[in-house]
Amino acid sequence: IWPQQTGEAYKGFQKGRWWSLEHNDVERLRQGVPEIDVLSPTVNHWGATAVYDEKSSSCIVKGLYPNYNEIEAQQMIYGRFINDVDILEARKVCSIGKRVSEELFRKGINPCGKYIRVNGVYYRIVGVCGSEGNININGNATESVAIPFTTMQQTYNLGKHIGMICITAKQGVKITELQSKVEHIIKEAHLIHPDDKQAVMLLNAEAMFSIVDNLFAGIRILIWMVGLGTLLAGVIGVSNIMMVTVKERTTEIGIRRAIGARPRDILQQILSESMVL
Repeated sequence: IWPQQTGEAYKGFQKGRWWSLEHNDVERLRQGVPEIDVLSPTVNHWGATAVYDEKSSSCIVKGLYPNYNEIEAQQMIYGRFINDVDILEARKVCSIGKRVSEELFRKGINPCGKYIRVNGVYYRIVGVCGSEGNININGNATESVAIPFTTMQQTYNLGKHIGMICITAKQGVKITELQSKVEHIIKEAHLIHPDDKQAVMLLNAEAMFSIVDNLFAGIRILIWMVGLGTLLAGVIGVSNIMMVTVKERTTEIGIRRAIGARPRDILQQILSESMVL
C-alpha cells in the first residue's frame, strides 16, 4: 500500500491533494483487519550512492523492520539481516545487496564489519543479501542498502511518515478478501473519498502471480494446438502421398497377386513405407 494524489474532492479538500501514510495507520490496520498476518512499514530513498574507499555504487536505501523478511525472503550470503535490537537502538548498521557488495569490494570478499558511507552517513555492514528473482515490490534487493527503520527516520528526519505498508494475509485467507477493508480504513483515516480509485495504490502480488499463471497456461494451450495442428497436417500429407502411391502401383499389386503374393504381404509393405514417410 502506498499513497497517490487524490482523484476526488472530499470534505473541503480539493482534487489532486497529496497525502502520506503514518505509523498510526499500521496500528489501525492491525486492529481493524484481524485477518492480516504480517504488517511491515517501509520507506525508500532512491538514487543514493554508497562509497567505500574510492569505489562507489548507486543504490536504494531502504528503511525496514525485521519482519520484512517474511514479506520478501532475504537470502543472506554473509552475515544477517536487520534485527530487533537494531530497531530498538536505531543502530547505524546495514545489510547490502549482492551487486552493491561486488561493486564496492572484490568478488568473494566478506564485507561484514566494514563501514560504508551512504549520502554522507557511515553504516557498519552486518550482512550481504543475494536475493534475486523476487517480485521486487520494494526495489531490487541486490541493489539495496537496508538499514533499520528507526535509523532511517532519524537520518532523513521523516517523523511519523512512512512510504509503504507491506501486508500478508493469514493462512487460508486470500489477500483479495482484505483489500476492501484495508482501503476503507486508510481512506477514512485520511479523509479520502470512498469512491476515489487513485488515491490509495494497492499492489496485489497474489493477483499478479495469477495473471502470470494464466498467461503461461494460455501459452501451453497454444503450444498444444500448434503441435496437434502440425501432427494433423503431417497425417493428411502422408495419407495423400500413400493414396497416390497405391493408385500408381495398381498394376504392380495385381501382378504380385497373380504370382501368389498374399494380401497381408502387400498391405505390410505399403504400411512400412507409410511409417518411413
